[in-house]
Amino acid sequence: MDTNQPLYPIREVSRITGVNSITLRAWERRYGLIEPVRTPSGHRLYTDEHIQQIQTAVSLNQQGIPISRVKTLLEKPVEIDSTETNVDASTTPQLSEGGLAFLIEPLQALNIMGLEQGLDQLLADFPDKKAYQILLQANLQFSQWTLAQQLLWQSLLSIRLKTRLRHQLRLFPKHRANRVLLVNESQQMNRVSLDLLRLYYAMNGCLTIEVQRDELGADLSVLANLLKTFEAQTLSLLTEQAMPDEPLWVDWSERYSALEMHIWWQANEPVELAAFVQNQSYALDTLFTGR
Repeated sequence: MDTNQPLYPIREVSRITGVNSITLRAWERRYGLIEPVRTPSGHRLYTDEHIQQIQTAVSLNQQGIPISRVKTLLEKPVEIDSTETNVDASTTPQLSEGGLAFLIEPLQALNIMGLEQGLDQLLADFPDKKAYQILLQANLQFSQWTLAQQLLWQSLLSIRLKTRLRHQLRLFPKHRANRVLLVNESQQMNRVSLDLLRLYYAMNGCLTIEVQRDELGADLSVLANLLKTFEAQTLSLLTEQAMPDEPLWVDWSERYSALEMHIWWQANEPVELAAFVQNQSYALDTLFTGR
């Protein structure tokens, strides 16, 4: 190795490539994909060549090549051709009910080890946004599952998402982050939806402060004070179907029209929303699709 070439810590590589450090370590441990230089104390350092390899791996992965196959392609770069990177759809998780079988089947069987393996493979093999999009698609089936299946899904997935959220928040100083007050309107909204929404905001440089709707008072009287206390620039409302208490929110939004407001709804079918929210309302399953 050329001792004069620059070396980058894993945090900087994560910033440059967009691949978080958890994923980089998983690629190294599971597939030997990128083998960084190690300091005497064991810290990872990456060269410009490593960064280029990671960026190539991301590009191939986005074209549908599983990370498990990327190392072979990186070792034979002359054979890589963008016109020849299609893979059998059956080997790659797709955004369809059938393609989600690697998650849904072990969940339905309450196979803890099988579901853990499926989740870890998904989060290691795909770019973050793609993996989260697949999880949102699977999560739409949440209400159809038994209580045991719901508890298993939330317990195994939430801990993984929280770890990623902590990592994402370390990438920017919290005191300089834009702040979002996240209001959960629904008592039935599952934890995974909330965790993915918080991850979405963190990936966009925002720190979320979560509050339940019933903590705001019947007339939303507490809301303005909370926004001021936390110096929040955005109000994000998470709802399950159509807007509850619609006249109340219409009145509130008119009084605080300068505040940015996002309304996220989770439903398997389109819902009708009032005119005042049309331009700020989004389906939750479009979080990571570049809507």
